[in-house]
Amino acid sequence: MKCTKCGKEEILPFRCAYCNQYFCSAHRLPEQHDCPAIHLARSPVETGIVESRAGRERSQEWVTARPVREVTSRLRVSYLLRSEALHLTVGTLLVMGVGLSLLGIGIDINVYDIYYIVLISLGFALSFLIHELAHRFVGLRRGYLARFKLNTIGVIVTAVSIFLPIKFVAPGAVVIRGFSSLRDLCIVALAGPLANILLALGMLPSSIILSGYSVMVVLGLRTLGLLNAYIALFNLIPLGPLDGLKIFSYSKAYWIALFGLSVALFIIFNYGLFIIRR
Repeated sequence: MKCTKCGKEEILPFRCAYCNQYFCSAHRLPEQHDCPAIHLARSPVETGIVESRAGRERSQEWVTARPVREVTSRLRVSYLLRSEALHLTVGTLLVMGVGLSLLGIGIDINVYDIYYIVLISLGFALSFLIHELAHRFVGLRRGYLARFKLNTIGVIVTAVSIFLPIKFVAPGAVVIRGFSSLRDLCIVALAGPLANILLALGMLPSSIILSGYSVMVVLGLRTLGLLNAYIALFNLIPLGPLDGLKIFSYSKAYWIALFGLSVALFIIFNYGLFIIRR
């Protein structure tokens, strides 16, 4: 998208909150792009409102209305948190459905083992939540507004993929507002797949160490390791809104390292499950 002021092409343009037009980083402030609605950004003192009797009355109205706006703001935050919790719940349930459908692909399990099914479902749900909350946490730590939001097309495709051999695990994403650089965009995008890769790496030695104790425990760990590797691998595809495109756009070296590691983990866990099945 082009900057309205200078015409420079921007991957992540800034939208002015006062005139609702898009600008590059050099012209993002109202003063820098001669904002026609800049008076909305100025304080009462700057606009001379307090200088006259009418101005004092308006200033008094502003002071009186301020607590109301603060209460409204708190109510909005509360609503957004409840909305985000609902979106996360729906997204988690859809991803659990995809995870359970993956259990039937090349993995011989006892469908009557309710405890195993429940544990795998909860483990996969936790893996999805950790992925999304990693995005959210890193985004907030870097000073941006971040919250999880469902995507209508993503919800539909994820739900349909439960019944298809090809799986789609992207019912929504953490929406980040206020990006100032491609580097920050890459760091926030990298957090999700990296969290799943670390979870998979943690389950690999655990499944080896416990291999002599319980086949079901080892099967569960390797299944969750496979699912985490799959989440990381899928999200690292450099297409569309997926994390892979943001990472690839900033650093091909980062992308190659993470993608190669997730592929290796996916193959290792698949092989480990194949050995158990035999």
